[in-house]
Amino acid sequence: MESLTRQAAIHAKDELVSPVVKGLGIRIHKVTILNEKDCIKVKQKSWLDKKDWVEIHDILRVQGFSLLANGKDSCWIRHIQ
Repeated sequence: MESLTRQAAIHAKDELVSPVVKGLGIRIHKVTILNEKDCIKVKQKSWLDKKDWVEIHDILRVQGFSLLANGKDSCWIRHIQ
């Protein structure tokens, strides 16, 4: 029974990631999406030019993400309730 509950929770979290993936479109190859216990993190894979960064930032901001600025370790984060 616990196994089924765990699987349901995992798939529910994947459903949260799907709109992010759809929103980013072709830019998805420029970021990594980490589905953690209580949040979804989006980190850039490498340096982004200004145009790509602004587009990704705007898309994620509309979807409820906040930027955690920390130099090269910056990421966008959205907490899961």
